[in-house]
Amino acid sequence: MAQAESFNVVNNKEDRMDLLTIVSPEKTPILSGMPKTRAQSATLAEWFTDDYDNVEFPGIKEGEDQTTHSDKTANREAIGNRYQIFRKDYAVTDIQEAVDTAGVGSEEAKAKAKSIAELKQSMEAAIGSDNDLQVGSGLVPSLMRGLGAWVNNSTSTIPSAVRTPSASIGTTSSLTESGFNDVLQSVFDSSGVVQNMSLFAGSELQRKISNFTRADAVATRQPFTVNSDQTDREIVFSVQFYRGDFANVQIISDQFLGRVTGGGQTTQSKARGYLLTDEHVSVSIWQEPQIQEQTDNGGGPRGFAKSRGTLCVKNPLALGKFA
Repeated sequence: MAQAESFNVVNNKEDRMDLLTIVSPEKTPILSGMPKTRAQSATLAEWFTDDYDNVEFPGIKEGEDQTTHSDKTANREAIGNRYQIFRKDYAVTDIQEAVDTAGVGSEEAKAKAKSIAELKQSMEAAIGSDNDLQVGSGLVPSLMRGLGAWVNNSTSTIPSAVRTPSASIGTTSSLTESGFNDVLQSVFDSSGVVQNMSLFAGSELQRKISNFTRADAVATRQPFTVNSDQTDREIVFSVQFYRGDFANVQIISDQFLGRVTGGGQTTQSKARGYLLTDEHVSVSIWQEPQIQEQTDNGGGPRGFAKSRGTLCVKNPLALGKFA
């Protein structure tokens, strides 16, 4: 029997909810949370590192005069990073701006807000990348050195005296709690102090840390047990702070580490992590993220979000990495 059915009636109205949801990582914890350094009025930001001489205690004979003298600037090194320009564009036709769109009050205002958010994500990804610095010219842009190249024992453009020791770089795929502490010990051996550090971690690295001592494969040891108050009917086993012999570490999720330009998350990026301190890492913003509107030549509003900044790693010796 012929009948009218909902799936074949051509003039049924659509019920479109006044709701728009963006499903994408948004937080930029390094860019937002690390200290801000005064911006330079130059395309290259530079700073200096120094180190103490090795300890000596040979003893001095009574009455012996001091006949030799040392240069206390001999261990001083100049390092720096290039300022990089970041930009995200948008365009909306005049007709689209006038159309009543579900979930969006103003398409232009939404485009501006989204461009700023995407700009900050791009800056966070550049900070967490393996990019090495690049000097700009008429053919190529200036690029800043990302954390992956700063916290690296083989980056030849970093003076060897201040490079991160290889022992301060751990491997996430085979990471154990003992291996995690090996990295913390190496950082301590290099810096000389028990530090409060932030570990900006990809999802796989964070999962590895949460699994520390949850099970023990050695038959002679007892497994780790947890007593939980079940009146709340909830079991919490998420490591957000690790207190060790060599550092106190706050663990912060970051989904923009180890990325390449234009690429999403990968197995490698999810395993990436950086051990940073407020004392040794900062972000220098020459131009705050802002919208620059361009002339509407008849097609509708258009423009771009723009910022200029760089990453300041004051001494790579005091930092660590997981990759």
